[in-house]
Amino acid sequence: MNKKYLFAPLFFLIFFGANANAATCTKITDKSQIELSGKLSFHILPAQPNYEDINQGDWYEGGYFLSLDKPICFTGSDFDGTNFNDIQLMNGYEYNNALFKGAVVKVKLDGLFAEFNGHHHAPALGTIINISQNGTAIKPKNYVEKRKVFDEDKDITEEYETPMPLIRAFYYALKVGRGDLAQEFITPEKRGQGAFSITGMNKFYGNLKAPILLQNLEKITDTQYRVTYNYSTASKTCNGKAEVNIVQKDGRWFIGGIKALSGC
Repeated sequence: MNKKYLFAPLFFLIFFGANANAATCTKITDKSQIELSGKLSFHILPAQPNYEDINQGDWYEGGYFLSLDKPICFTGSDFDGTNFNDIQLMNGYEYNNALFKGAVVKVKLDGLFAEFNGHHHAPALGTIINISQNGTAIKPKNYVEKRKVFDEDKDITEEYETPMPLIRAFYYALKVGRGDLAQEFITPEKRGQGAFSITGMNKFYGNLKAPILLQNLEKITDTQYRVTYNYSTASKTCNGKAEVNIVQKDGRWFIGGIKALSGC
């Protein structure tokens, strides 16, 4: 099985305007709208240049998904009638991150299309019209990030095939309050210890008033990098600096330790 299709089928689906099962495909057009029930999840996935492994220098990207309990299939709009279980959600970032820790919901979608490049991590992709849970509509969070990122105009291709994408992915995982995803970028022997425990990371980074935002990343040596970041708790704002140490194991890079250079 392709690595990018790892989402377990778990929940019942309902089609808007038509019933479906593994033996019957639904024809998709530009005007199709479909309501599905399932389990939401969020993953940090490898992107360019190789779309294979962030720990080997591929860039990273977040992916929002709805996993269904039974295989479904579509025809039309470049779908070929093949069964699948997962749909990638194009605008999941507009909703509360906590939903994507396994919430069971109904999602109404439109703009459905079949995957066609490496940035697509499920056989079908669609745009959320609305989400409901236990009969109650869930509104988008309407959160607009106003903080400036110092290196946002940097040419990211300069970081390909270096440890820098995994450092960025680590802080991105913390930004969305997901210590379990951040663990993937920590050397195995340090996982679960002290500040690297999943519970600790989830509790702290998942409850910030303003999530941690990586501001700048620069190379000191091949195994040492300096980061600046900021976040806000209920009582204070932190503008922090740290040195990130990198170790390599079996051809893959990991964070071996982080040394704070400021009070937070």
